[in-house]
Amino acid sequence: MTDGHNHPSNPPEFRRGQRNPLSVALSRLRYDPVLFVPFLLVGLLLAVVDWLHRRDPIPTHERTGLGTDGVNIQIEYVGYPTGIGQTLRPLESLIGLEPHYLGWGLALYVLPLVAVTVAGAATMARVMDRPVRFADVTSLFGFVVALDLLQRLLGSIAVLQEMGLWGFVPLAIYFALFVRLFLVPGLLVAG
Repeated sequence: MTDGHNHPSNPPEFRRGQRNPLSVALSRLRYDPVLFVPFLLVGLLLAVVDWLHRRDPIPTHERTGLGTDGVNIQIEYVGYPTGIGQTLRPLESLIGLEPHYLGWGLALYVLPLVAVTVAGAATMARVMDRPVRFADVTSLFGFVVALDLLQRLLGSIAVLQEMGLWGFVPLAIYFALFVRLFLVPGLLVAG
């Protein structure tokens, strides 16, 4: 394996040692537009999953940008490369369902996570000039599921949601944890 510096997807600006990460990323995308394809497909899949969530009988929350009480701004960083769907299904809504509804609900929960994992692994592997290996994808999927469940757990604790200004302390700890975990997806794909 090469170190990736002479790969065709590395534009000349990157090879010269340019340090601005945004410029390097935009140059890389301009020279290798195939990097857009996996997440474009995931975006289309998320749109279909949102459409299915709105039409199936299992309860779903829908995100809104403008409401009657003003603007609702939501900032999300989930710790792994992803798109954000416009619907959210609480896992609690799957409790007590008939088996076929439970299977349907779990499939609509797992499918976007699998798609995001495969797209992220394919994109990162292409940038690193590595083949996509099944073991790397499964370890990245485990990381994605663990982070998703952690965020759902923290989001379901009412005390954390109603702390007001005191909530900045746990929020700072939460952000510090994600700063430490920022490179984990790339490291998992690198092996």
